[in-house]
Amino acid sequence: MTKLQYFRCIIFSSCVLLAVVPVVTKAVTCKDAVPGANTAQCLSACNDTYMVSYSRGDAGCKKNNVNTPKCCGTCTTHDLKSAGAARCLVSCNNNYPEHDGGGDQYCTDGKKCCYMPASVTPQTPSAGPSNNEKPVESSLPHFSSLITATPTATIGNVIRTLLGLAGSLTIIMMTYAGILWMTAGGKEKRVTQAKNIIVWTVIGLVLIFTSYTVVNFILTTVVPSS
Repeated sequence: MTKLQYFRCIIFSSCVLLAVVPVVTKAVTCKDAVPGANTAQCLSACNDTYMVSYSRGDAGCKKNNVNTPKCCGTCTTHDLKSAGAARCLVSCNNNYPEHDGGGDQYCTDGKKCCYMPASVTPQTPSAGPSNNEKPVESSLPHFSSLITATPTATIGNVIRTLLGLAGSLTIIMMTYAGILWMTAGGKEKRVTQAKNIIVWTVIGLVLIFTSYTVVNFILTTVVPSS
């Protein structure tokens, strides 16, 4: 590969990471930030019904009412019949029998995201399963949770994938340059080629991680405070 081809590859990788910034920084409403239907509400503080805080939707709440600045929701990515039909529990019970594997990421302390299907009216919230209750869980993953994933989660997965590819490509190019240098046999042309590969690989890695730092700063600082 020529220097121009290396440079084009580096610029392309940086542009891919930076291209997601306009999408992520676009102001969204609370409902847009929370997965699933009938699972979002702007409140002064997230209560038991809406136990998960979604900071990405806070900007939408502040525009509507400064007294309810927090975007709150439940953990499930599925559509609910009524508010509060999902809970983060140690194990799913009769009140919340279905397990949403895609919603576990919104629960803390290793709890599971359990919900009541939209076709059934949820019962009175329960503190937890009784000793005689046998937890009921789906044996197969809910693939619809992958389809209804939030834009932020999708973009985060894309960025992590690109960073993984960048790291793998860096190792490959560094190894190739090292082998080329060791087998140069004193040939100045091959030594120069190996040095150029190492330099452009390092420059590309710096640009990629700089792009990641910029995106991460916007997601964690600029967006929540806007």
